[in-house]
Amino acid sequence: MTIADLIKQLLTGKSASTGFTWKVDSEGINLFLPRDEFVTLEQGKGDDCTLTQYAHLKMLEEQGLAERLPNGFIIASALAVQLDDDVRRLLELPPPFPGDFQADIHGLTMHADFRVKLLPCLSGAKVFNAYSIKGPLLWVSEQTRYLLTPAQWLAFTALQAHRNSKAHRSSENAGDDEQRNLALVAALQRAKKQGMRIELGAFGNIEVVLPEKVILTLEKEDNGGLLLSPHYGDPSITDAIARRLGQLRPDARVGSLRVGNKRIVLDEARFKATWEIINNRHVAPEQAQAFLRNPAAFLDARLIDFDEGFSARVQGATSFQNHYFGETDATEIDWFGHAEPASGIVRADTLDTLINNQRDLERFQDAYDQALENGQTTLDFKGARVDCSDRDAIDKALDRIAAKLIDKELIDKEDSDNEAIEPDPPTSPETDSNPPGPPLVVDIQPNDNALEFSAELTAALNGRIEALSYRGQIDWSRYLRSPFSYQEEGIRWLLGLA
Repeated sequence: MTIADLIKQLLTGKSASTGFTWKVDSEGINLFLPRDEFVTLEQGKGDDCTLTQYAHLKMLEEQGLAERLPNGFIIASALAVQLDDDVRRLLELPPPFPGDFQADIHGLTMHADFRVKLLPCLSGAKVFNAYSIKGPLLWVSEQTRYLLTPAQWLAFTALQAHRNSKAHRSSENAGDDEQRNLALVAALQRAKKQGMRIELGAFGNIEVVLPEKVILTLEKEDNGGLLLSPHYGDPSITDAIARRLGQLRPDARVGSLRVGNKRIVLDEARFKATWEIINNRHVAPEQAQAFLRNPAAFLDARLIDFDEGFSARVQGATSFQNHYFGETDATEIDWFGHAEPASGIVRADTLDTLINNQRDLERFQDAYDQALENGQTTLDFKGARVDCSDRDAIDKALDRIAAKLIDKELIDKEDSDNEAIEPDPPTSPETDSNPPGPPLVVDIQPNDNALEFSAELTAALNGRIEALSYRGQIDWSRYLRSPFSYQEEGIRWLLGLA
């Protein structure tokens, strides 16, 4: 016999005068009996149904899910919603709400008048506009009530907390409106993920993120220094976050970042941690090694989580660049050795040495726009490194070059009108003994189905890795976990290449 069958058998034919009576107040669900009957139960006497109820309530008390009263027990609202179906039926508590919920949203999240109302709906489009929440119960009428699920309890408690915060809004915390409103939206989204059937309207396409901690990510710059950025747990948007830190106001207490379809909400602690990184974002080259050994000496460890270390985004000794892995990319970087890269840095006043025609100008403008979007201070063009840190100087140089090219086109057009066009002489084997072939690209060996690495090659590679690996002491006590042997081998290899 299953527990469900046993409960059904106990409740079948049970008189209304037997069993615990329940009543809801602001604290939770009270289950009680007359004092003399309760004393009798404590002696192990009574009908089967009431004794079974008493035994389950005693187990809940031992688990910390119920508290003893002189003639019964009380289950706090936050714990009552977690009772499983069998216990709910045994204690004859109301069933869960069988319908859905609609979020009736008014206003914008950045405004103080933003508000949300949750509307219970049953099949047949019946909407309960007048309802109340008493303890863990949803009352849609005086006779009809339902015990909330954990997800529904999360949504309604978040809604009540939001209303309370608005009631206590003052001039000192008026700037926190958006943070409070987005926190409510995040709670409703979590409730939906946990199983609450709720329609969120426009907020169904936006993910609101409430990071629990701020982690540090760093990138090596071309001068040997380090560029620090905050990281909130999603590595797929780290680059985008670094480009959007300007959305945060330094004079605020809280804030949020708009990154694609995500809204990252920073409460006061996370906001302070983010600004701690922003205010110390550049580490000088001569201090880089000291920072890597002890970042807490440069940043407030009370604000930033160093327990998991930090994410080192190793790029080599250069700024981050976007690349297209074809024969050449839009900036004509020579990937496969057709030309030697130019040495040194090309600055704005010598930019015309790289731009010889309108096509060059258009390609450089595209690369320059992309570099600005990525926050780069240099870009590669025609194998040369161009300093684009001075935006005004670059813009003036491009205007000058564009005007120069227009003048050149006019002169060329006049010359072409006065001269006859002669056909090119035919190419002979003597004059072109080595005609250019098709573009050469990397021939990638498919390795999907079979590995063609010999034992000799594997041994040679292992030897080279071992020769390159870092052999010094590593203090693993700074981290939460120690690595496996193969992980340590990989870490030492990366340190040796750094």
